Amino acid sequence: MGLVLNVVDAVALYYGMNTGLAVSYVNGLGMLGVNNDAFSETENADGTITFRIGAGGAWDMKELDQMVITEDTMYADPLDEDYVNQTAAVGKIRMYSIGNVDSFAMLFYEYEDLDDVAYQSMVNAVKTLQPRGWESFVQNYTAIESVETDEYTVTVDPDEDTIFQIVDEIDGLYRYVLVQFGEPQNNGDDGFYDYDAEIADSMLSGMWQDEISQRANLDVVMYSDGRYEMTVTWGSGAFETAVWEIRGFFSADENDNAALSYEYGYYSVRTYDEDGNETITQEATTQGSFTLQDDGKLRWLDSQVAENGYSEGCLFVQEG
Repeated sequence: MGLVLNVVDAVALYYGMNTGLAVSYVNGLGMLGVNNDAFSETENADGTITFRIGAGGAWDMKELDQMVITEDTMYADPLDEDYVNQTAAVGKIRMYSIGNVDSFAMLFYEYEDLDDVAYQSMVNAVKTLQPRGWESFVQNYTAIESVETDEYTVTVDPDEDTIFQIVDEIDGLYRYVLVQFGEPQNNGDDGFYDYDAEIADSMLSGMWQDEISQRANLDVVMYSDGRYEMTVTWGSGAFETAVWEIRGFFSADENDNAALSYEYGYYSVRTYDEDGNETITQEATTQGSFTLQDDGKLRWLDSQVAENGYSEGCLFVQEG
């Protein structure tokens, strides 16, 4: 599927379509079970799958208004005391969220404008995740507007500083709305992790290298709130790099080893032209874990590592 999305990205670039929108449109077609002239997926009698990508012109994407975030597109359970990241992208709507049942923030953004697609997606996501106060939101929030209640706060068009603290870049073709349930985490004012938290000392902080492939590098940063940011870069050539961006907290696993498990890491493949200009050619949500072994090495397992054939897993050794 990664190869298929690379072709989707190329067709979108060639015909001047928004590449991110084209990829999430394909996701939406799969959700709706629709095959059309832009994209089709057919399972053959022998178990293989045939993909067809329309390359004769720009796509009309007429189904976009039917594509909303639902429980089926999120693959998520109701929140509990554990902190989680939840992401979703379908059609022209995307969501990034973080927190737990008592403090949960959700950033929705829609291509071009906020309309009923965004509203339905917001309600469906809240119903699925069920942060504390969700019943009041479902009952009383009837249209997209900025409101503040005892249970939740909605901010339409949050300022750029707030958005940049949540996502890596702002696309001027999207509009944003932020929903906060409960008090913001870590005394931050954006409802997400406090990105102004000080970097703390940790035996895990620093650079690591995979001793198996010798091509993957891991940068580990710990913050004063106990949160870790793990960034893996895997060079697959002079002009292409795969990147994993993962956030979470270490806790003891069933064998009393320190482990960081995640379900909603961000995976991307970045290509570069001769002038150094970057293009993201593939994006995905990824799941996996880091486990600290008795010998001080970090064992990493990840769904995209296995799916894209990088290796069965990585064993990182700390440098220096």
